Amino acid sequence: MNIEKIKIIILTYCCQALNITMKYLKYTGGIKMNEKYCQSCGMPMGNTDELYGTNADGKKNSDYCIYCFENGKFKDDVTMNEMIEFCVPHMAEAHPEITEEKARQMMKEFFPHLKRWKKD
Repeated sequence: MNIEKIKIIILTYCCQALNITMKYLKYTGGIKMNEKYCQSCGMPMGNTDELYGTNADGKKNSDYCIYCFENGKFKDDVTMNEMIEFCVPHMAEAHPEITEEKARQMMKEFFPHLKRWKKD
Protein backbone atom coordinates (compact mmCIF):
# COMPACT_ATOMS: atom_id res chain seq x y z
CA MET A 1 0.00 0.00 0.00
CA ASN A 2 1.47 3.36 -0.99
CA ILE A 3 1.69 6.43 1.23
CA GLU A 4 -1.06 8.33 -0.61
CA LYS A 5 -3.52 5.46 -0.06
CA ILE A 6 -2.62 5.40 3.64
CA LYS A 7 -3.17 9.18 3.90
CA ILE A 8 -6.59 8.84 2.27
CA ILE A 9 -7.57 6.06 4.68
CA ILE A 10 -6.46 8.14 7.69
CA LEU A 11 -8.24 11.29 6.52
CA THR A 12 -11.38 9.29 5.68
CA TYR A 13 -11.43 7.89 9.21
CA CYS A 14 -11.00 11.37 10.69
CA CYS A 15 -13.80 12.74 8.52
CA GLN A 16 -16.13 9.95 9.62
CA ALA A 17 -15.29 10.71 13.25
CA LEU A 18 -15.88 14.41 12.67
CA ASN A 19 -19.24 13.55 11.17
CA ILE A 20 -20.21 11.76 14.40
CA THR A 21 -18.91 14.69 16.46
CA MET A 22 -20.92 17.23 14.49
CA LYS A 23 -24.11 15.18 14.91
CA TYR A 24 -23.39 15.00 18.64
CA LEU A 25 -22.93 18.76 18.83
CA LYS A 26 -26.18 19.32 16.97
CA TYR A 27 -28.14 17.26 19.48
CA THR A 28 -26.39 18.45 22.65
CA GLY A 29 -26.12 22.11 21.79
CA GLY A 30 -22.34 22.39 21.87
CA ILE A 31 -19.01 21.01 22.99
CA LYS A 32 -19.01 19.62 26.50
CA MET A 33 -15.93 20.78 28.36
CA ASN A 34 -15.28 17.35 29.89
CA GLU A 35 -15.26 15.69 26.46
CA LYS A 36 -11.91 15.28 24.66
CA TYR A 37 -11.86 16.04 20.94
CA CYS A 38 -8.90 15.90 18.59
CA GLN A 39 -7.89 19.50 18.10
CA SER A 40 -7.11 18.84 14.45
CA CYS A 41 -9.93 16.69 13.05
CA GLY A 42 -12.58 16.99 15.80
CA MET A 43 -12.73 13.26 16.51
CA PRO A 44 -14.09 12.35 19.95
CA MET A 45 -11.27 10.59 21.82
CA GLY A 46 -13.23 8.92 24.60
CA ASN A 47 -12.32 8.54 28.25
CA THR A 48 -8.93 6.83 27.85
CA ASP A 49 -5.67 7.80 26.18
CA GLU A 50 -6.00 4.97 23.64
CA LEU A 51 -6.66 7.38 20.75
CA TYR A 52 -4.17 10.07 21.81
CA GLY A 53 -1.34 10.94 19.43
CA THR A 54 2.27 10.96 20.61
CA ASN A 55 4.85 13.65 21.29
CA ALA A 56 8.44 13.44 20.02
CA ASP A 57 9.45 11.81 23.32
CA GLY A 58 6.83 9.07 22.85
CA LYS A 59 4.49 10.36 25.55
CA LYS A 60 0.78 10.65 24.81
CA ASN A 61 -0.53 13.98 23.54
CA SER A 62 -4.08 14.58 24.74
CA ASP A 63 -4.73 17.36 22.20
CA TYR A 64 -4.48 15.28 19.03
CA CYS A 65 -5.57 11.82 17.91
CA ILE A 66 -3.35 9.02 16.64
CA TYR A 67 -4.64 9.61 13.11
CA CYS A 68 -3.48 13.24 13.03
CA PHE A 69 -0.40 13.42 15.28
CA GLU A 70 2.59 11.11 15.74
CA ASN A 71 6.09 11.58 17.16
CA GLY A 72 5.45 15.27 17.81
CA LYS A 73 4.35 16.08 14.26
CA PHE A 74 1.15 16.21 12.28
CA LYS A 75 0.95 13.28 9.90
CA ASP A 76 -0.22 15.48 7.04
CA ASP A 77 0.76 19.01 6.15
CA VAL A 78 -2.66 20.34 5.22
CA THR A 79 -4.47 23.61 5.68
CA MET A 80 -7.80 23.83 7.44
CA ASN A 81 -9.53 24.36 4.11
CA GLU A 82 -7.78 21.34 2.59
CA MET A 83 -8.95 19.19 5.51
CA ILE A 84 -12.49 20.51 5.11
CA GLU A 85 -12.53 19.97 1.35
CA PHE A 86 -11.28 16.41 1.80
CA CYS A 87 -14.00 15.68 4.38
CA VAL A 88 -16.96 17.33 2.59
CA PRO A 89 -17.74 14.55 0.09
CA HIS A 90 -17.38 11.87 2.78
CA MET A 91 -19.85 13.61 5.06
CA ALA A 92 -22.32 14.22 2.24
CA GLU A 93 -22.07 10.58 1.16
CA ALA A 94 -22.61 9.30 4.71
CA HIS A 95 -25.56 11.68 5.20
CA PRO A 96 -27.61 12.17 2.03
CA GLU A 97 -29.80 14.68 3.89
CA ILE A 98 -26.78 17.01 4.13
CA THR A 99 -25.62 18.70 0.95
CA GLU A 100 -21.94 19.24 0.30
CA GLU A 101 -22.48 22.96 0.80
CA LYS A 102 -24.15 22.39 4.20
CA ALA A 103 -21.35 20.00 5.27
CA ARG A 104 -18.77 22.60 4.21
CA GLN A 105 -20.60 25.33 6.13
CA MET A 106 -20.79 23.19 9.30
CA MET A 107 -17.09 22.36 9.15
CA LYS A 108 -16.13 25.98 8.49
CA GLU A 109 -17.96 26.92 11.68
CA PHE A 110 -16.56 24.04 13.75
CA PHE A 111 -12.91 23.75 12.68
CA PRO A 112 -11.76 27.30 13.59
CA HIS A 113 -12.48 26.47 17.24
CA LEU A 114 -10.02 23.58 17.21
CA LYS A 115 -6.51 24.30 18.55
CA ARG A 116 -4.70 23.42 15.31
CA TRP A 117 -6.76 25.88 13.29
CA LYS A 118 -7.47 28.57 15.87
CA LYS A 119 -5.99 31.95 15.06
CA ASP A 120 -4.34 33.64 18.04
